[in-house]
Amino acid sequence: VVQVSWVLSHLLSDRKIAAASHNMVAYSFVDASSGVRVFDNDDDGEGGSGAKLASTIDNKGARDVIVVVSRWFGGVHLG
Repeated sequence: VVQVSWVLSHLLSDRKIAAASHNMVAYSFVDASSGVRVFDNDDDGEGGSGAKLASTIDNKGARDVIVVVSRWFGGVHLG
């Protein structure tokens, strides 16, 4: 999880990304020291979007990947 924190920290050092309303994250990788798969997500308050990203990663069999989706709220609620 140290790797994930590093990636997020690096991305959030960009002012535009840091200013996003939500930064949803999902990741999957095998820990080199233990050989255990690390698989988790964070929807950053977006009501399940992190789980949907994680499900897509899992369904596609992707490994050694982190997906970050940034969303900026434009002031108009859709739907």
